[in-house]
Formats: sequence, C-alpha cells, structure tokens
Amino acid sequence: MRHARIPDAVREIGCADPAAIAIIDDGREVPYRELDGLARRMAAWLEQQGLRPGDRVGITIRGNLAHLVTTLGLMRLGCDQVGLASHDTQAMRAELVQRVGAVAVIGDQAEDAVGSTSLILPDHAAIARDVALDDRHIPAPGPDGTTVLIPSSGTTGRPKLIPMSERLLMLRGLARPQATARRCSAISAEFAQSRWSVLTAIAAGGCWAFHNAAKGPPLADLVRRHGIDIVVLAPSRVEALLHEAPRMGGWPAGVALNLTGTAVPGALRQRIQAELTHDLHVLYGTTECGVCAIALPEDHARHPDGLGRPWSASAIVVDDAGRRLPAGTPGFLRILSAGRAEGYLDDAETTAKAFLPGGWYHTGDIAALTPDGHVIFGGRGDDMMILGTINIFPAEIEGAAAGFPGLAECAAFSVHSAAHGDVPMLAVVEGAPGALDAAALLAHCRARLGLRAPRKVVLVPALPRNGLGKVLRRELATLATRT
Repeated sequence: MRHARIPDAVREIGCADPAAIAIIDDGREVPYRELDGLARRMAAWLEQQGLRPGDRVGITIRGNLAHLVTTLGLMRLGCDQVGLASHDTQAMRAELVQRVGAVAVIGDQAEDAVGSTSLILPDHAAIARDVALDDRHIPAPGPDGTTVLIPSSGTTGRPKLIPMSERLLMLRGLARPQATARRCSAISAEFAQSRWSVLTAIAAGGCWAFHNAAKGPPLADLVRRHGIDIVVLAPSRVEALLHEAPRMGGWPAGVALNLTGTAVPGALRQRIQAELTHDLHVLYGTTECGVCAIALPEDHARHPDGLGRPWSASAIVVDDAGRRLPAGTPGFLRILSAGRAEGYLDDAETTAKAFLPGGWYHTGDIAALTPDGHVIFGGRGDDMMILGTINIFPAEIEGAAAGFPGLAECAAFSVHSAAHGDVPMLAVVEGAPGALDAAALLAHCRARLGLRAPRKVVLVPALPRNGLGKVLRRELATLATRT
C-alpha cells in the first residue's frame, strides 16, 4: 500500500498524471490535481474557522463534489468526521452529534444547524478561487490518518456507529475488484457507504461518476461519453433500467453491472443477463468488513440466489453455540477479513457479540455454504419471524413470490400477534395497475411454503427503502396495522 491516507494518495496520483480524472459530477470531469487543490484550500479555510486537529465534525452538504472536497479537507486538517445527511430527521442528526461529541457542523444553509453546536457555512466557489489559502503548515495526522464514523443502515433500530481509520479504508479500496476501473453510481455522496466507496476507489487510482437520474442525461449516454467500465446500482433501480434499455439502444457493450446493498433474487438476475448484460456481479458486504463475497456472471445459473465465493475474506457458518456447521446446513454467517473494523462506538455489549477473537465478525445473517464454497443467503437473523414454533425468513417468502405474473417487487414482513407470534405478510408492488391477482399469489405461495406462506398480501405503491435500497420492514409493519 503506497499510502495509509486518502488525501496523500489523491495528491500523488495528481502529481504523477495531471490529466487523470478522479470525479465526474453534473457532467464535469474533475482531475486528481484539481481535487487535491480544492481539498487543500478547504483545509486551510476550515482552520481559519477555528477547527483544529483532533476535533470531531459533522457534515451536511448536498452536492457530491462539495461534500467530497469537505471530507478531504477535514482529513488534511486532521479532524475526525461523521455524515449528517440532510434527508435524516433533525432528531436523528442531533443524536449523532451528541453521540460523537461533534464540535461543529459544516452545512449548506442555516437550517442545517444542530442545537447550539457551531454551524460553519462554506462558500465553496469563493474558497476554490482563493489562491492565498495554504495548508502546508498543518501537521499531518498519525500513520493511520483520521477517523471517520460510519453509521450502519439502521434498518433494525438505532444505527450503530463504526469508527474506521483512513488506513483501513485505503486497505478496502485497494482490495476492491478492478480497483482502477471507471465506475458510475446514482447514489449521492451524502450516503455514508457511497461516500466512502467513492473516496477509496479514487484513492486506489479509479474514477467515479455520479449519475443524477432526475436531472442528468440518460445513464447509457453518461456511460458512453465518459468511458465507464462498471455501473454500481441498488437492485431496486434495476426494474426501471430494464424498461429503459430499449429506448437507450441497449446496454453499452463491455460495461459491467454491479448490484449491491440488498439481496438480488435469482429471477431478477436471469432477466438482467437475458435483457441487459451477461456481465453481472452481485456483491455482498457489510459496513464492518467491506466487500465479503462476489457472485460472478457464471455463478448465477448454478446458484441463482447465491452471494458467490468469499472475496478477500474467509467465511464459515455456525450454530447458536458458535459450532461450525457442515456444507448445506443453514446457520449464522461469520467473516474473517483484513478489512474488518475493531468495534462500535459507545456500544461495548454489541461489540463483544459481533467482533470475535481471532478477527472473526459475526454478521447476524443466516446463510449456508455449498460444497464448492459459495455462500447462499438466507436473510437477516434480526428479520427472522417466529410463527408459533416455526422459524420463517423473509427471503423464503420473497423467493417463492418472485416472478409471479404482475408482480414488480415484494418484501416479506411480520405483524405481531399475542396468540401466534410473528404473522408473515407480503407487501407487493404491481407491475401495472390491476396486473396482480393477490388471491392467486397467496395460493401460489401456500403451495410452495405451506405454513411458512404469508397470511395476507398488502398492496403498496412502493417499498419503503433507505438510500442504499434496503427495505425498511418496520415501516411496512406499521403500514399494515393501519390498513
């Protein structure tokens, strides 16, 4: 590894190749050298506002480039940081500020203030023009660089906060498959997992383009114009892409599609490979460990719902007592990875349960290993339903429903009953109004699942998801109790 610090890697690449492009945002190509200069000026300006090395700072900035420049500027200044996304509630942002002890919030507007915490509002254009700003006098942080605090997805309750050093993030970026490829994603830099994927990718020598589906050009046009190698998407966006494909002249030749963030049903993989591209990769990872397994294009036919083989990691499946289980037996998935974090902030009890001796991480996911080493996903352990004495996982129900006529997408969830425990339900989105026969879908599921089948189909206009495409099952349960 050439550098342990992300800003140092950005600077070195910019010096070695002044024309190398790091970021593409709103059609603008930003070279590494320019990105380095913007970050250095931002560091000097933030120091003028009173920030000092070792401070913890929150960021609420909506623009992709401005957010990344601010992030790099804080690293150069030696400040630890946490993202405070503008789409989160004020209560959520205030809790994060309190938990990490942030001394300031860097925002876009007065409404980004959090209580009495100092609010800093940079004029990014003016800072970029101010050639007098110089950060050369600022001492470099220690060998591990600064610390970033990354919230978990929070789909099962209060988000966990994972401290990660720049050294660890750099290690993950360099271990990424095709580290120097040109990637494109529609996920904003405001989302923590997106931001750190982008920064570690460019620190490894890659390029990252942001696609704005609402305002930007069609995805295929952006891909062709900027020579993109890999498009990274949440599975929830693929349905729209399949409909757009004929209008955009088909999927660009030689461009891979990487799906990440949530499970990808076998039926959807089959459609993608038939209608878009055979070059489909499904990535499984955790915030705590990074990318853990990859299903390659040739894997989907043999293991339609598989996560692939472990990537830069080892995987085992264990029972409730931690005993290793043989191939084919479902249990809890554990990962051994050099990219593993060390624990959670302010949560010693959960850290002890998840971060185990010997470097193992207990994911909480249910999985099985095939004899040839592929990981077959069974669902989140936290999402498991217990109906009487029967254990049911959402993935079982969703897999049975996948591909049913008129069904665009679905998500299983449960509603609690004092008499029966967790009663399984299925939220569905129709492919077109009136296209789905709910009674026939229930019968279809009962024929395949018996007592594990959903008891009710709930029609929704869209599945509630977080920014990475993960379904918020608690919201579905709340919705079902109101209907």
